[in-house]
Amino acid sequence: MKKVYNLIVLFSFVGFSSCQLNEEKEDFEDPSVPVVENKINALKPAEGGEPIHYKNLEKFLPTTIDGYDREAPEGAMLNMTGFSVSSATAEYTNSNKDYIRVSILDYNAAPSVYENSTAMWGKGITIDSYDEYAKSFNLSNELNGWESFEKNYNKATVMMGFGNRLLITVEANNQQNAEMSKDIISAMNLKSMMMAING
Repeated sequence: MKKVYNLIVLFSFVGFSSCQLNEEKEDFEDPSVPVVENKINALKPAEGGEPIHYKNLEKFLPTTIDGYDREAPEGAMLNMTGFSVSSATAEYTNSNKDYIRVSILDYNAAPSVYENSTAMWGKGITIDSYDEYAKSFNLSNELNGWESFEKNYNKATVMMGFGNRLLITVEANNQQNAEMSKDIISAMNLKSMMMAING
């Protein structure tokens, strides 16, 4: 099941971003729009080289989440002409069968896809309806991301860009808001990821 999900994640991000890239590129070049992601000292931007192998990405997934048991993580590589993307995903479940799903994608070999995937976060968009709310957020005054919450299903999804190439996603059901998903990202070892990027 997770293998199917992993491939869906890869294809949905790459497919959607690739289709929209040429149409929306001009909209994202407005110099008055805030930078999508604040730069962290010593981080190298995506250079178009090989992404981190999924087996190494798996090492950055949380080993434990309080009250949940982790299933074996899974990873995948997607190679297409012109770019390569890697991903690692782990699912965590509790005794009530609630789940949390954490994914990391590395777009080092597809910087334009990463840019297109995160570009809307800098536009200050907030959505609130009977069904959903969605908005940008800031983590520790350093990193920007996007949170959404499906009110009808109590499902939270949080995405955060890191190092101009990594996209971290946390999905959780049976939630009241997206705060726990953001806390999970905050607890991840971002320093180790930074070292891997710079390595």
